[in-house]
Amino acid sequence: MREQGRVRWRRFAAIFIPATLAASLLVFAAAQGAIGVSFVVSGRKIKTSVEKLRAFDVTQFDTTVETKDGRKIPVHVASNKRTESFGFCQSYLFDTPLGPATLKLTGGTNGEPVISRDAVLYALRFTNDKITATNDKLGLDASTVESVPGVSGPPGFVGEHADTITVFNSRQTLVASTAGSVTTPDSVVRVIPGVHECF
Repeated sequence: MREQGRVRWRRFAAIFIPATLAASLLVFAAAQGAIGVSFVVSGRKIKTSVEKLRAFDVTQFDTTVETKDGRKIPVHVASNKRTESFGFCQSYLFDTPLGPATLKLTGGTNGEPVISRDAVLYALRFTNDKITATNDKLGLDASTVESVPGVSGPPGFVGEHADTITVFNSRQTLVASTAGSVTTPDSVVRVIPGVHECF
């Protein structure tokens, strides 16, 4: 029985890994600005963990995103001009005929950070061991805070801006993220049978 299980997963990998890698390339192309990004979200949770993160020119506010079936999801939006992430991990689950599987991306694990520019996170939850912010302003009108061109909040909502933010042991539950560009050293993308999220 074990051998049959292994064979099935091998066949599964032969079918699903090329498709998943192609999807990952599309995500990367969108991040590079090669294709447009549609903000009709799947609603599935994307989990990201970072051992240490430094972000520059950071804005935050709350809004909603929409799924294909019209469901509205409230999210906290955090955007910045540049991010340096050390010990980066990102994962999400997807269904297969053989049960759940995990797509996991890791990088920035050997002392060189993952660097993103014009990044925007659409988050359901953030947890951090420690946060240090410089020149932090809370209570701004969300429509007036904009670190990434074209990304600002609804008028009358609370906005926040900080020159820099440093975070330790961050755990982020997202519904979407975008970036103008991303450089990922030590990049590893894996499809793993079962549930093997970053946290």
